[in-house]
Amino acid sequence: MSDFSNEPGNVLDKYKKDQDLSKLLSSLDGLGEEQQREAGESLEALKRPVKEMMQDQSNQLPTQLHQLKETVSQLEPNYLKTSQSKNG
Repeated sequence: MSDFSNEPGNVLDKYKKDQDLSKLLSSLDGLGEEQQREAGESLEALKRPVKEMMQDQSNQLPTQLHQLKETVSQLEPNYLKTSQSKNG
């Protein structure tokens, strides 16, 4: 985690005391970049296992999801049609 979430007062004081404008602007320019990078890495890490899981030939999840969809359509025929029209 960055200093911003731990002690925001100290971080602000550091910027207030900084007299070098170019250094200050450079510091401000980089705000949030680390958090954005970490969020992107987390998102990629979450995408891979799901993608691999769905493509694995020995995995039963895709078949089970299809069976669930069929069961829902039998029990509540209009439900899937209604949800598709909302999304489309």
